[in-house]
Amino acid sequence: GLNFALGIISIISLIWLVKKRKFALSHFAFLIIEGTILGLIMGMTIPWILGKALSMSAAGGPSYSFADVLAISAGAGYWEELVFRLILVGGSLFFAAKILKRQGKNSKWLVLIGGAAVVVSALLFSLVHHIGAQDLPIAYEFWYRVVAGVIFGAIFLARGFASAAYTHFMYDVLVMLFWK
Repeated sequence: GLNFALGIISIISLIWLVKKRKFALSHFAFLIIEGTILGLIMGMTIPWILGKALSMSAAGGPSYSFADVLAISAGAGYWEELVFRLILVGGSLFFAAKILKRQGKNSKWLVLIGGAAVVVSALLFSLVHHIGAQDLPIAYEFWYRVVAGVIFGAIFLARGFASAAYTHFMYDVLVMLFWK
């Protein structure tokens, strides 16, 4: 039910963007390159940031077919970025901007609220994923996902929803195929 409703909303939104000429397929090639590079960088640097030589999936995990990897990664890339970045971060900033404008506050408050929204959404992103599986310490898994959520949030703020979603997709594909 919910996936169907979100799918319909997404299709309607895409049609609206195409009609308003705010979506151009010419930008898609750049998006693929950008998402692939950012996904590679994330996969290599997050373990380094946290002081580990191995990525989260290095302890092994389920083996998936290539089609399954693409389907799982596409779902995660799209839906998780929709919920955790577009709705939580983007929604927070949208409403904060309206309130701050009404109160005559300056934009430094919006930057602070945006940063807080990214951190809160990253914590929620990690909590939703946190199941404590595999041989890695639970704390490592939790903080790994928090760092990933902050990076996805930064990409969302700097480059937009499409870049964050495609980076998430490519990151998941790379992790599931090569870093297991």
